[in-house]
Amino acid sequence: MTAEHHGRPRAAAAHPEGPEPAGVLVTEHHRPSIRSRVLTAVMDQLMARALRALTGDTLTQALRDRLARFDEWAAHVPVPWGARVGRTSVNGLPAEWSVGRGVRDPDAVVLYLHGGGWLFGGLNSHRSLVSRLSSASGQAALAVAYRMVPEVSLDQEIEDCLDAYRWLLARGIAPGRIAIAGDSAGGHLAVATALRARERGLPRPAAVVGMSGVYDLDTAARAALDPGDDPTGSAAALQWMIEMILAGDAPDQYSPLRADLADLPPILLTVGSAEVLREETEQLARRLAAARAHCVLEIWHGQPHVFQAFAPVLPEASRSLDRIGTFLRSAFAGTARPLPGRSRRASADLDDKT
Repeated sequence: MTAEHHGRPRAAAAHPEGPEPAGVLVTEHHRPSIRSRVLTAVMDQLMARALRALTGDTLTQALRDRLARFDEWAAHVPVPWGARVGRTSVNGLPAEWSVGRGVRDPDAVVLYLHGGGWLFGGLNSHRSLVSRLSSASGQAALAVAYRMVPEVSLDQEIEDCLDAYRWLLARGIAPGRIAIAGDSAGGHLAVATALRARERGLPRPAAVVGMSGVYDLDTAARAALDPGDDPTGSAAALQWMIEMILAGDAPDQYSPLRADLADLPPILLTVGSAEVLREETEQLARRLAAARAHCVLEIWHGQPHVFQAFAPVLPEASRSLDRIGTFLRSAFAGTARPLPGRSRRASADLDDKT
């Protein structure tokens, strides 16, 4: 099978409209495993060092070269056993089909938008996660190496992601058979792409998934954090990244949290309980509930940023991917429903008990 056709889902008819929006379904996952506690402690130390070295006054060429090496190094990480990967091109951009272990004859696709602060990362850095997400959802996944700041503006990054969605539609994949997912900055891009698709009059996808996503580009709230509440320095690093990508533009126009959230597809949001992104994730869930969107919010206690990337080392990572897969399967079937487990329903006035 050629790279162009490797894992490409066949065209399928659009699914029927799903149920009425169900507000916010909140699930909290307590008691992190011993593996998780050990890994989180180690990662906190490593992340603190890396973020201190990453953030600088300007995005110099030397810093850009260092960021690019991250994805180059990731090319040495092996593909999960049983996964099939094939390179392709999406509107001239490098892209990659992934068909995870156990996936047979896929007829839907998860469009995956990688994280990396809108500045780095790529197909290599996220190949393992994308392959595992394919396996969990039972469908093919398409990762796209969208252009990044400073090569292009943030607006053009989002446009590249939207063009990838258009590319799938043009190939005969029904919108109800396409989900958009991403982590960190890619979580932001996933929601922003769905919003822009609506603005451009494109049909809405089956679902959106944001893992530890960034939904508010107004850094004022994070800047007020006590350093003791942010031991890794992730809030300061995120603030630096946002300043780099906005380049003076108003943050509200790129913040899903500030957007009109009407008529969006079912959305699953996951976040670690101690992440600096937790509050804005909960705020987005509140606003989605107010807009009568079907939203599932999963809060994983003691888990690091985008902990799903640590599957299968972390049992929580594997469980979360399984739950994301369940959510996507139901969305593709047109029957978005609560995930199994102990959940509670919350309305637009989601309280502070989460």
